[in-house]
Amino acid sequence: MAPQILDGSNTPVSNGAHSPLGVVTTPGQNLSNTYQVRYIATGAATAGAVQGLATFNLVYN
Repeated sequence: MAPQILDGSNTPVSNGAHSPLGVVTTPGQNLSNTYQVRYIATGAATAGAVQGLATFNLVYN
């Protein structure tokens, strides 16, 4: 199994790809993005626990 991250429109996000949050146009404005994860079979499925880890970096310009 391999985790696949999806953006708010259920489009897969490639590893290392940029996913723009948006542009703040007024002071105090909040922005948010919704992500989901689904597991993709990479071979025959067997019983057992599944774990995943995602790291997000926020770049502020």
